[in-house]
Amino acid sequence: MENSVWFIQQPIESAQNISFAVCGISRTKPGHSFGPALRTSHIVHIVLGGTGTVRVGEAEYHLHRNDGFVVGPDMAIEYHAAEKNPWTYLWMGFNGTTENDTLSEIGLDPSRTVFHVDEFKPFLSLITECFSYTAGTVRDSLKLNSLAYDFLHLLTEHVITSGGLRKPVSSTDQVIQRAVTYIARHLREGIGPSDVAKGLHVDRSYLSRRFHKVMGTTMRDYIDGIRMEEACDLIAMTSLSVKETARRCGFKSNEQFNRKFKDWTGVTPMEYRRVRVDAHDDLNMDMDILKTLLNR
Repeated sequence: MENSVWFIQQPIESAQNISFAVCGISRTKPGHSFGPALRTSHIVHIVLGGTGTVRVGEAEYHLHRNDGFVVGPDMAIEYHAAEKNPWTYLWMGFNGTTENDTLSEIGLDPSRTVFHVDEFKPFLSLITECFSYTAGTVRDSLKLNSLAYDFLHLLTEHVITSGGLRKPVSSTDQVIQRAVTYIARHLREGIGPSDVAKGLHVDRSYLSRRFHKVMGTTMRDYIDGIRMEEACDLIAMTSLSVKETARRCGFKSNEQFNRKFKDWTGVTPMEYRRVRVDAHDDLNMDMDILKTLLNR
């Protein structure tokens, strides 16, 4: 015979199969911009200070401290730091099969790009804790997955769900969303504007004009920008060879990739990797800065 206290949790599908993907803190320079770019996972950003602008299609949001935004897979997004008082923000990304459902149940469904939290400090403390588990061991991996769930749990406690809804998308803009999704899914194939129009069964001239109006750039420049943002991320954050990076980004040869990369960044891929690694090592975003943020 025994005396027991017990509890059985029925599985909640939307809260399963989620793992840690990436996290970080960025202190941007005045006018720094990112994108247009696409991600393969959901990434949640929260502004710690300063101001910046997020643009999704024709919708634009001006964000400040304690505001946040979500980037989902196949979602084209741009963001820009203000010239005066540029923002500092943190982010965490998730891999898995149910993270979209989980975020939706928190209140961050696909119709919501931006949100607000009542306090950023718990999120910042959690992100800084992640930096203690970067050795790549099973222990560290399990801990990072645990912290990813902790981050989602913090969202359930601190997100203020009123306001911040995205504008309804017109039927015409749905064509552009389909184009953006098509580009994301076929980027490695070296596609161009004609391939996108053909894949969507849409007249190329019409698609090009509409794309330029909605996105503020030509389809060719958009595709090139997506490729180069992806290439910069792979060069900076992985140990992939230049050849493999070029292949993943849809370039037919190393020579073409190296030329395009230098035109875009001003340096070769390997020079870019060295600069970014050095910047990361120096990043002493100094624990002093983090302490200042935590003590505000």
